[in-house]
Amino acid sequence: MSEATGQVKAATAKPALSREVVCCQSATSPLAAHSIVRREPLPQDVQIEILFCGVCHSDLHQARNEWKEVMATV
Repeated sequence: MSEATGQVKAATAKPALSREVVCCQSATSPLAAHSIVRREPLPQDVQIEILFCGVCHSDLHQARNEWKEVMATV
């Protein structure tokens, strides 16, 4: 609120971050590129730069629901 005018100022929203990811939409769909929208980092967030990424074969088993009764690794 502005003390001089008594008016409430609208908060300026930061733009969302669009990112390209590879994922599967269901247990029967193949891995495919998708875009997701992430929020801007907050002051308490930690940002890291990821240079390389890999997929473990167990991730593929989990995504395909091949381990039906096994709880996902966190």
